[in-house]
Amino acid sequence: MKPILLKELRYFFNSPSSYFIIGIFLLITSLSTWIFPDPAPNVLDSGLANLSNFFEFAPWLILLLAPIITMGSLSEEKRGKTIELLLTKPINESNIIIGKFFACLSFIIITFLPTIIYVFCISELSENPIDYAQILTGYCGLIFVSSSFISIGIFYSSISNKQLIAFILSFITILFLMQGINMISKMEILEILNIFSITERSEGFQKGILDLKDVSFFTSISIMFLLLSIVILKKRQ
Repeated sequence: MKPILLKELRYFFNSPSSYFIIGIFLLITSLSTWIFPDPAPNVLDSGLANLSNFFEFAPWLILLLAPIITMGSLSEEKRGKTIELLLTKPINESNIIIGKFFACLSFIIITFLPTIIYVFCISELSENPIDYAQILTGYCGLIFVSSSFISIGIFYSSISNKQLIAFILSFITILFLMQGINMISKMEILEILNIFSITERSEGFQKGILDLKDVSFFTSISIMFLLLSIVILKKRQ
């Protein structure tokens, strides 16, 4: 797993586009957190010494980011015929998938890691102590959300030979889990579907609530799609 992880990380950080993606992510989150009034009041306008609006908005950026960084994780390997070379080495399918998963997750964590500076800025601006537990829980929520999005992206990359198709399928699936289920569950008879909504499940993290049910939900999604990816990869042998 370690060779795959290091190989993928080298690929990410040797590519100028990766730094462009990180820069765009930080620019948009900075503007939405400190300047823009929509989609949620910024920190200065709300007068609240927390990052609730950032944790609410960030998953929508990760909705785009995760499919972008995962779409070529396996589809590009298959297109370039390098997947067969990987499978001939003493690395099993599980290590390949898990290595790529942790590489993508590490990249996303590194992408939003600089936003920790927001915490120090809020601390300086606030006259009262800020709720560090709520902020820590919010970042944990971003990690769980990212892991589920990445696992979905890797799965679609494993079944497609084209990066664009993998991106579209990942994006549509994640968007449905975030917003589609919410729209369907507005029908009273289908209200129970809300338990599968990523938006609903992530709200607790944004409020500083670490619920075992929410943790289990995101963990289950990640494990399920990673296992499916491993099965698909094994069928190539």
